[in-house]
Amino acid sequence: MPSCFVIMPMSNPETELVWHNAYKPAITGAGFLAIRIDEEDVGNLLPTQIFQNISQADLLVADLTLARPNCYLGSVTCETLN
Repeated sequence: MPSCFVIMPMSNPETELVWHNAYKPAITGAGFLAIRIDEEDVGNLLPTQIFQNISQADLLVADLTLARPNCYLGSVTCETLN
């Protein structure tokens, strides 16, 4: 199954609603495995895990709504890897 890695603010009540009620259902409905870093623990260091997900994902979604520096960094990493 193709995967979609989602870069977005976490642990915020508003963005949690967006994740559970919009992004995740839409992504899975389109036939992708929806991945968000806080829902996946494979035992790697967090930056390593994020980089692996970005480089291996078939589709990437970046939500920059709340101006989170880590989300910007993830987005730049995606653009750099193209």
